Amino acid sequence: IFQTSADRSDVTNVLVTITDGQPTVPSNSAVDDAKSAADVLKTIATSFIIGVTDVIDEDLLQYMSSSPQLLNQNYFTPSSFEDLAFIRNQVVTYACQEGVTPPPVTVKPTRDCENGIIDLAILVDGSGSICNNCVGCSTCANYDLVKDFVLGVIDQLDVSRDTTRISVVLF
Repeated sequence: IFQTSADRSDVTNVLVTITDGQPTVPSNSAVDDAKSAADVLKTIATSFIIGVTDVIDEDLLQYMSSSPQLLNQNYFTPSSFEDLAFIRNQVVTYACQEGVTPPPVTVKPTRDCENGIIDLAILVDGSGSICNNCVGCSTCANYDLVKDFVLGVIDQLDVSRDTTRISVVLF
């Protein structure tokens, strides 16, 4: 995502991962794979992790987040997908603090991330367990709540070719 020809070397890369906090195939190798991937990603981006539900592995989420690996700063543990709306502003605030490069003089940011620009990748867990954690749902309302969270984050940023750039990836 960040190591392509479009990557801007003078802009901070920020990664926000939204997951239900459990590997789809619970095993030591799945956890080791997640940690290995996190180790690589943390070398190229500031990583924020959001683990939703009460069955998360908080130690794994903390490990996957960037320094200082603090709860409600680098990793978040809302107990339900409905609670994503309550942490959105906090995630945007911390992500925006990573972008320290001021925008060009001709660009006037109009959103909350005015102090800097970032290249933001949002990784969204697409596993079936997201829906399985939707108790009493006839459809997968959790995906709608994740989508609302992502759109809310984007709405708070000044997104353009010269300011913040965003990619959303379903994994």
